Amino acid sequence: IVEEAIKEEQIQKAEEEGGIQCDFNTDDEDEEAVYNAWKLRELERLKRDRKERDEREREQQELERRRNMTEEELQEELRNQSKVVTNEAPKAKYKFLQKYYHRGAFFLDKEDEIYKRDYSAPTLEDHFDKTVLPKVMQVKNFGMAGRTKYTHLVDQDTSSKQSPWGSDKQSSTKFRQEFAGGMKQIFERPKLKNTSKKAH
Repeated sequence: IVEEAIKEEQIQKAEEEGGIQCDFNTDDEDEEAVYNAWKLRELERLKRDRKERDEREREQQELERRRNMTEEELQEELRNQSKVVTNEAPKAKYKFLQKYYHRGAFFLDKEDEIYKRDYSAPTLEDHFDKTVLPKVMQVKNFGMAGRTKYTHLVDQDTSSKQSPWGSDKQSSTKFRQEFAGGMKQIFERPKLKNTSKKAH
């Protein structure tokens, strides 16, 4: 109780002497510059708010217009609209064994220079012509563990004659008829029901 009374007395003395003192000093600030900076921030905020409000109103009007359309009008409008790609990536021919980089699928509706970059340009070791190398070295990651055996399937024969479905032997035909789906002959005459009654 005594401590609380002492604290209250100290607070009253501080208020009587001139109020609560601030820890920071603002005497050296130029009030005109501070006011101009605030005014600029406020104008930018108002401009941004107006732009957002106009955008919302435009979206609302478009939504109302589409809601009032019939199904046939909607289909006709969809047919007439052409998809406009604003950030079309330039098509380029890739070098032999050049690494492919995907430019990404997000934020492509925004207009920005970074989305118009040429991602098909060669980088690092892709600048060198790999067609002059020996056939053995014309692979990705040559000399590295876990590298792939094939460069592409153009120079590979993928038709294996050893597989059961690749040969025309009698055993493979039998294998296909027994185990392959949809190969069994089910065109049989239905059996007649047994009409004779058994006597006890």
